[in-house]
Amino acid sequence: MVCEICGDKTGFVSWTEGYGEGKRACWDCYWKINKTKKMTYEEERTKYENMKVGVKVRQLDTKNQRTVVHKAFVEKYKVIIAIMDIMVVTMLIANFGAVIITNALVVKAVPNKTFMEANSAQSELNNYKQHPEGEAFMRALLYQTLLWAVLLFGYISTRMLMYTHKELWITLFILIFYAYLIYFDFFNDLGYMIGKALWGV
Repeated sequence: MVCEICGDKTGFVSWTEGYGEGKRACWDCYWKINKTKKMTYEEERTKYENMKVGVKVRQLDTKNQRTVVHKAFVEKYKVIIAIMDIMVVTMLIANFGAVIITNALVVKAVPNKTFMEANSAQSELNNYKQHPEGEAFMRALLYQTLLWAVLLFGYISTRMLMYTHKELWITLFILIFYAYLIYFDFFNDLGYMIGKALWGV
């Protein structure tokens, strides 16, 4: 409902003094005009409950408006945000690609090398011989997985809510930093593999 005195959309009360029967007035207007009148417990309680309703309405309006601002912000900077999305996808591909290239180079360099199981649980279940550094490798793999989980969660949550230039530039800077590290590792392995294939050195 809208206050018929000030136009406020928050809590209201039906008020009959001075403005005619059934006039709708918010609590601020009601209190300004009737400030000399002592309110009863029921009136005070009703005022409090209506204030809570008004706060919830404002919170909902703020949330909806933030969504509208976010969509407008994404539309305005859609090229930059699309580049960031592509960076995240290619970083994942490059990370796994670096691992594949490294393993391929190891197999090519030592084709008769015996491979051992790193996972202790798999070793016990399938009667595999466990690598002596298997536990350290699994811990490193766990840390890397957690790092990727944090990176992806942080990016997606920021991507779905960002609406300021500060959030955009901070997110872009963090992505560029991680992309440099991952791309460097990938292209380093790729260059080495190409060199081995071309010159056999």
